[in-house]
Amino acid sequence: MNIFLIVLDIVLIGMAGYYVYWQSKVEYQANYSYPQLFWGLILLMWFVTSRIVNWPYVIFIAIFVLLSVMAGIGGLGRDRLIATGIFQRVIPYTSLAEINLTPLTMPNGKQVVIATFSVSPRRYVRLTFKSNLEGMLAALKEVIPDTVAIKVQEVQ
Repeated sequence: MNIFLIVLDIVLIGMAGYYVYWQSKVEYQANYSYPQLFWGLILLMWFVTSRIVNWPYVIFIAIFVLLSVMAGIGGLGRDRLIATGIFQRVIPYTSLAEINLTPLTMPNGKQVVIATFSVSPRRYVRLTFKSNLEGMLAALKEVIPDTVAIKVQEVQ
């Protein structure tokens, strides 16, 4: 069992390094996704109450909690979309089919844009940006290929 956990630890450490690299490339950051942090804290509380002292297991839990905290960060990079979540987070812009933007004005007067990126007929990535529609469109025009359609949806 320890060999399996050690191999899993090495894989997760590599995954964390990969995500740190791509998160450093984010130029237009989305709002943090707090549900990712919530699940990391649940896992951490479960671990603290379990009294397990097996070091490969401790390292596994620590890396998994770190990945859960990192999973809430997303945004637009120069070459790729960085989605929230632990798996399948780095998406090349060339694999996007369509982008739907929904601008909203919050009760406090601040503007946000909800961007839904269509990757395939059944896979969507939703990110919320603290921006106005014009700023979001300008940021997307810099990185998105001309083949990707951008649609603006107004909330009535």
